[in-house]
Amino acid sequence: MSQEIVLFQELPSAGGGRIGLATLNSEKTLNSLSLAMIERLNPQLTRWQRDDAIEAVVLRGAGTRAFCAGGDIQALYASMTEDPKVALADRFFLEEYKLDYRLHTFPKPVVCLGTGIVMGGGLGLFSASKVRIVGPRSRIAMPELTIGLFPDAGASWVLKHLPYHLAAFLAMTGAQVSGADALYIGLATHAVRDVESLASRLSLVDWSDPDMPDDLDQPSTLQMHDARLQEAIGDAPLGADELTECIASLAGQDEWLDRAIATMQRGCPATLAIIAEQLARVRDMDLAASFRMEHNIASHCARNPDFREGVRALIIDKDMTPDWRYKTLREMPKEYVLSHFDTPFSHHPLKDLGHG
Repeated sequence: MSQEIVLFQELPSAGGGRIGLATLNSEKTLNSLSLAMIERLNPQLTRWQRDDAIEAVVLRGAGTRAFCAGGDIQALYASMTEDPKVALADRFFLEEYKLDYRLHTFPKPVVCLGTGIVMGGGLGLFSASKVRIVGPRSRIAMPELTIGLFPDAGASWVLKHLPYHLAAFLAMTGAQVSGADALYIGLATHAVRDVESLASRLSLVDWSDPDMPDDLDQPSTLQMHDARLQEAIGDAPLGADELTECIASLAGQDEWLDRAIATMQRGCPATLAIIAEQLARVRDMDLAASFRMEHNIASHCARNPDFREGVRALIIDKDMTPDWRYKTLREMPKEYVLSHFDTPFSHHPLKDLGHG
């Protein structure tokens, strides 16, 4: 008997109705988000949206290690290397963006329990939720530069609402942040000591106006370094060359900063250039426009060699030596970077997003 990849339950709510509970059920893969999961979630959300008795929707992951560690990268890699190329990747990105947009605009409270790892596609689901709960083991990051992708699944919208110096640092380094960090920057709405026990008390909370103490006793590393990052990076958009230099200037001051800088310097140069442009453009965009921009970039990444090569080197062969198309930012043509922001389709698949 095959395992259900998403488990759906309905629980009594504090308000007398019901709570829709969706559990990503692939603990072995750290609940990596697959196309099959997305295709299960969307119709269930439709049913819960139409059911007046459903007062809120709660998202969680199976087990305690991760809410969701990202998209199903191995399936995307297969799509980019087999024939017909990129068919599954195109479908995955399209359906993922539709799902994330739907969660952002869902007419009932959406609650996400950010247990353990929350990255990539998992961060997309988490950041789209109205109530975003973290705990002592939460580890949140945008690590896409290590595989030649970019901060996607709605990450642009997250970054737009952060001070530029924090947005740039997190996106350009893939630095992992804690639950306390997420609360400090507003990425989380609540930080609690025991997210797992909260999962057993869902029916006791009024999710339209949750009253939960932020009782997580954990220091915020980002708060500790905030002034230092602001001084080094500033809050006006920078080009990729200058931005990487500003971040690199922080070396030697702290072990956490040094690890982040090392990750940036090993990362894909094309991704770094894309991120700098992404951060500049999203400042003037609404949610739907930011999603269309990201979909364009993702579609090009699926067709260009770096994403495929990054996944091969870090996840498939694990030789940790990706052969990036351009080895440095300086040798990369500006036209190549900008081409990622043009739609490769005659009609944008997300054209109608935000219009009904």
